[in-house]
Amino acid sequence: MRRHLFTTALAVATLAMFTIPASATQTRINSVGGGVKNITVLDEANIFMLPAELVKYGTWAGIEIGGHVSDFNNPAGGNGATSFGFHYNFNPTTVLAVYGSNMSRGTHSIDGVSQGPGFPSDGDAGATHKGSVMLGLDFGSARLGIGLGVWADSTYSQDDTRADATVEGPLVIDFTIGLGVAIGASDLDMALDVYFGSPTHFGDKGDGGEVLSNNSEFGVGLLGRMTIPFSGPHELVPFLKVGVRLNNGQLTGDDQDLFDGFGWGLNLGMDIRLNLAEGITVQPGIGFAFGQESVQTTPGNQDLNITKVTNGEHAMPYYNLAVDVQVTDWLDIRFGGSQEIVFKTNEPFDVTDAQIPEGQGPSGESDVRHKLTTGVGIQMPAGVSLDIEVATSWWQSGPYFITGTGGGFGVSAALSKDW
Repeated sequence: MRRHLFTTALAVATLAMFTIPASATQTRINSVGGGVKNITVLDEANIFMLPAELVKYGTWAGIEIGGHVSDFNNPAGGNGATSFGFHYNFNPTTVLAVYGSNMSRGTHSIDGVSQGPGFPSDGDAGATHKGSVMLGLDFGSARLGIGLGVWADSTYSQDDTRADATVEGPLVIDFTIGLGVAIGASDLDMALDVYFGSPTHFGDKGDGGEVLSNNSEFGVGLLGRMTIPFSGPHELVPFLKVGVRLNNGQLTGDDQDLFDGFGWGLNLGMDIRLNLAEGITVQPGIGFAFGQESVQTTPGNQDLNITKVTNGEHAMPYYNLAVDVQVTDWLDIRFGGSQEIVFKTNEPFDVTDAQIPEGQGPSGESDVRHKLTTGVGIQMPAGVSLDIEVATSWWQSGPYFITGTGGGFGVSAALSKDW
């Protein structure tokens, strides 16, 4: 039985641009960094975290390879990831959206922008995306959006006597509700996200059944974002996101160890959107992110001590810059860069003896993470748009399919059309 502690990085850096709703895709946002710009970019991709924004982006359809949002809170991509989505306006105030993808999701993602380290698992917490549906309503003075996503798998097997069976059924359900209101010339969007994950495995050996592993995770996230105009065409875009996550489970083996965990994340920052000229936008941003979790292990063998490990990861600060330039009526050039100053901590503790375990004192490290992104947007006839994100290594080494390095093709692309 595998017993290990997943460490999920704080996805806190990145870049931005001023976009046109007619060609909004995750690939487009990824080409200027992704991450927190899924919130601050003020684009269709915001709907996965702020569903009340959906009413602004109706009558749309698109497919994506290598870069779409796999769920409402956890932007994901990479070669091999595919997805599709469409929006339908029942009337000017009601929009329905449906998304499908081949993405999988573990249960360690309450907060896609700031998530902190992960919880223990039996190593098989993933689940395949079954579908996501969203509904947006415009009430004039306010906007309302709700979204539901489901990820699940099921495997069932028996031996030839049908007396020995195994059932594996990880499940993740994610529900998001959002509210948008105008406050003078400014705009406020808020969202509440709740998710439940249950990667459970059962083995029936003809004796009433045996639980091989039984884990559950529950998380809640809150997000707020404002858009505040200043000095003519420019805007301030502050945001705050907080999340908490609870975990408990039992893994069997020689000893049936029990796990209990609690984690939290906080991310706050602000972008400055500078609309310097028609088709030219520069958007710097800065923020701070904090994440921590504690996991307590109670061994099934009572001769062993109860232990607790607390991991933390903080970005103080992260900062970024994005540029979007409309070169011609049909071509946009996009690029950006980001940097994070990250601090990690690890604190083991022997709960039974109320002391630090011998030879296992606290530890920590710091690091600087640097990232560059590039991409292009092509506007075609009949309202069709093609967005492309290009790996920056192309500029130094050439395409992956020529150099044989980096894996895959090194490109994600999205094709979309407004109805």
